[in-house]
Amino acid sequence: MITLYGEKMEVPVLPQKEKQKIFREMWMGAMMGYIGFIVEKLGIEAIEELNSLGAKKCALDLRSKGIDDPLKFAMNYAVVNKNVFGSDVVVEGMKTKLSLLL
Repeated sequence: MITLYGEKMEVPVLPQKEKQKIFREMWMGAMMGYIGFIVEKLGIEAIEELNSLGAKKCALDLRSKGIDDPLKFAMNYAVVNKNVFGSDVVVEGMKTKLSLLL
């Protein structure tokens, strides 16, 4: 409930799909703005370095959660993308070689 100009108004609760759409658009907008700024100020090499550092950090984070094989990785990625972004997700293949389709 909020009060605006002395009038009480109910704040609507959005459906899950709408929340995911808004989050996805905000996240992409923020990322593109940061990337553009970094490239303009520091050059494309800075993005390459940032991506490399991010990948190393992500790998350490996944390992710390016990995600240490292709199936666990695919399932973790599928859970996040399905629940955070609302993506339709399919994991196909064998335990040692998988495809993650978004």
